[in-house]
Parts: sequence; C-alpha cells; structure tokens
Amino acid sequence: MAYPLTIAIVGRPDAAYEGLLARRCGLLRPFSRVDVVRVKAVSVGAGSAVPAACEQEARRLTTACPSASWLVGLWPDGVLRDSAGFASWLGGHMMAGRRLAFLIGGAYGLAPSLRNGCRERVSLSPLTLPHDMALLVLLEQLYRAFTILAGHPYHK
Repeated sequence: MAYPLTIAIVGRPDAAYEGLLARRCGLLRPFSRVDVVRVKAVSVGAGSAVPAACEQEARRLTTACPSASWLVGLWPDGVLRDSAGFASWLGGHMMAGRRLAFLIGGAYGLAPSLRNGCRERVSLSPLTLPHDMALLVLLEQLYRAFTILAGHPYHK
C-alpha cells in the first residue's frame, strides 16, 4: 500500500514547473499517495499587515491537511538532513504510522504561530526558494528517500 502524504502549499502553480512537478509526482506513485493541496495566498496591500496575512494563510494550510496529520513546516532554519538522513527520518515516521503533512508558506513564509503548531521543522536548504521550487525539491527528496528505503540505487 502506498504511504499517504499531504503537501499543503500557498499560492498558484507556476506554469514553468508543471511538467517537472508532474514527473516527480508520477515517480512517487509506486511508493506514496501524495496529495498536493494549494491554498490561496492572502494579498498584502494598503492597510494589510504581513503578520495577519501569514496567520490567515496558516489557517488555510492547516485546514487543508487531514485531521490528525503530523504537521511538518518547511523553514530555512529547520533541521537539515542529507538524503540518507531524510530517508531514515521518513522511515521512522512510516514505522510509527504517522500521516505526514508538509507545509510550504507563501511569499512571507510560514506564520510564527506554526513554529509551535508544527510537530517538526525541516529545512530543504538555508536558501530562500520560490514556492514551486521548494515543492519540486521536496518531491525529489521524498522520491530519493523512498528509493533508499526500498534499496534502489537511484539515490546515488
């Protein structure tokens, strides 16, 4: 049975990434049922504060995840692992029967309240990445992790 994962991301898809994202999702199908859920970004304009917008996006992200999900926020200062370490981390969650839900923030990142609301914080890189690039990197690392766990040589 494919391991279920949710990735909740703020913002509309960038057409330039469509093919790459679809390919990664296709490669993951034998290992995982990945639900990528997009939530609408909150506009920050005259009279709107960034913190309030981030909080509204945080509510949208968490609402998009299945109940009882183990929320994992993506932050540049989260725990950074190599591919083997990420695979081990993922395998531990699989063995524990946890349903992971990864959260990717909007233009202003994830709301500070999610630091406490997420069970874990993971970093894909200390660099700031566009949303769809972060999604692409996450999908690639998930694929590598599943191939490592399956003993497949792809990850090398």
